[in-house]
Formats: sequence, structure tokens, C-alpha cells
Amino acid sequence: MKGRLAQIALTIALLFLPAVARAQGRAAIVIAERAGMYELPARSLGMKVEIANKTPIRVLDQRGNWYVVRVADLVGWMPKSTVRITGSSDGSRSESVSRRSERRRGN
Repeated sequence: MKGRLAQIALTIALLFLPAVARAQGRAAIVIAERAGMYELPARSLGMKVEIANKTPIRVLDQRGNWYVVRVADLVGWMPKSTVRITGSSDGSRSESVSRRSERRRGN
């Protein structure tokens, strides 16, 4: 029974993880003290790994209140509330980050 459930969970994970998992994605950082990365977009299904605050990550896709992210060689789901986008897929900073920086400088 456990083997069958694991197979179903893996099948669902493969369906949910987009093909863009190999793409570069958008630059982001973890903004929660303890942010979990999950196999699927549901906290109740168990955490894959815990990611430390201020860890740089790449956001590959989003679904509802969840991001598909890459941290080193790991790909998984993180709640949007634990992540802040800091740049775009081309490596430039996001517009909101740029505006905050200009306001601080008085521009």
C-alpha cells in the first residue's frame, strides 16, 4: 500500500512540476526564518528540505500561492509568503526592487 501511495505521489509531482524546472528562472531570496521546500504545493504532504533565511534561489514558475523554485540542485515548491523576487529571468533587478533603491537614494 505504501509503495502504491509513493508511486501516486511521484506521478502527481511529475505532473505538477513544470518543464521549466530546467530554465534559469527569476532571482529571489528566502524571507522567512525557516522556509520549507516541499515535493508538492501543500504543507500537509511533508517538507522536502528547510531553506535558511536570505538564501538566494531561482523562481521557475508559480501556481496559486506557491512558487516552483531551484536551490542549488534541488527543485521543489515554496509558499509565496516565504520568498521575495529580486530580479528577472534576464538577470536584471525587478522593477519594485529598483524603485525601492531609488527612493532610498532620494531619486
